[in-house]
Amino acid sequence: MNDIGVLVVTFNQVGILTQWLHNFYRLFGEKRNIYLLILDNNSTDGTYDLIKKEFPAVEIRKLNRNYGCTTGRNIGISLLDKIGCEFYASFDADVFVYDAEYFDKFLTAMRKDTLASGFCPILRWYEDGSIQGMGARRGWHGGLITVNSITSDNHVDCLPGGANFIRMAAFKKYGFYDNDLPPIGSQDYEWGLRASKLGAKFYYLPYAEAIHHHQKNSTCSPWTKEWVIEGRAVLLRKHPSLGNVIREILYFIFHHRFYGLKPMLNSYYKGFTKRLNKNNYLFNNFNSLGIERFFAEDYFTDRSMRYD
Repeated sequence: MNDIGVLVVTFNQVGILTQWLHNFYRLFGEKRNIYLLILDNNSTDGTYDLIKKEFPAVEIRKLNRNYGCTTGRNIGISLLDKIGCEFYASFDADVFVYDAEYFDKFLTAMRKDTLASGFCPILRWYEDGSIQGMGARRGWHGGLITVNSITSDNHVDCLPGGANFIRMAAFKKYGFYDNDLPPIGSQDYEWGLRASKLGAKFYYLPYAEAIHHHQKNSTCSPWTKEWVIEGRAVLLRKHPSLGNVIREILYFIFHHRFYGLKPMLNSYYKGFTKRLNKNNYLFNNFNSLGIERFFAEDYFTDRSMRYD
């Protein structure tokens, strides 16, 4: 059994992904209890071919179109579960770790607290080492507020999608990430809210760190902005409360200049009017349709991925 299944979902990130893989193999190349899976969301920058050539040992699978992080992560979780991984660790391609004991720290924490569903590291900005966050907690309004200071209480209600360590059994109990959410944005918030309401216990690990190699104050692309707002609208529909409605009104008032009034209203409209499927995140529902439908090539061609 591979104790830990590590997943990176990528799209047109060949440069940073190459650096990530060199760093990963330098630290963890000899670890036999770690299984690394790269899912390429049908990149157009040569990601698949270059990674296959430069890292022949890595398990990389190319999807037949860009499904984004939400569905991409669900596909990866399903594959890692089928090959017997007990734990799931997710990384964005620009989130690096530099501690060779990183995974051991999470394994120890999981073995010690058998009721914990998942942990996350302290995520720091590469530029200045300041804390970006380590999960989120529910606020007075019922929504989530990012935790960005270390205290004696390390409980959180949500783990960041870009760096986490989750018991695989938690996905079977609480479901996958919700495919009603846009390709990026809000899927980790929704899953955390759903799971924590049902009793899941999440924590940040104060002695584990990851570094986000991303500009601290960079601007979002237009389509990223659209997905962020659409995701907020869907999230409000999935987890409604008066406090969340008030919070979203205030968010609109203070952020419409950043997003643009018309694009923001259009994105809210998409999120509030799209048809939702309340059961689309159920573990068995997702797997029952067959994950082979997502791949651009035969995902059984490598012996390591055979599980039937």
